[in-house]
Amino acid sequence: DLWHVRFGHLGGDMSRLLPATTAGVGVDLLHPQTKCESCIVAKHPRDPYPTSKSPPTKDFLELMHSDICGPFPALTMHGKQYFMLFLDDFTNALNVQLLATRD
Repeated sequence: DLWHVRFGHLGGDMSRLLPATTAGVGVDLLHPQTKCESCIVAKHPRDPYPTSKSPPTKDFLELMHSDICGPFPALTMHGKQYFMLFLDDFTNALNVQLLATRD
């Protein structure tokens, strides 16, 4: 449906209000929009993440997660082109460090 897409993939309830609130918008109320592939994919149910088998952490810095990302095409003002993330599992404290090189 043209109006469904033009209005940012408007849901069925709001689509029914369009003819009353907007002049010139023709919405087929007998055949609701159900074939929009983008909406079907976006609403597709996903399986939840499996529960962790390891015991939960009980103290700060007991378990850390880290990741490095880059190089980015544009350097920062200080010549950095990578960043590294550190996440504490217990507190969810996040630290980001900018790096000039990966090593």
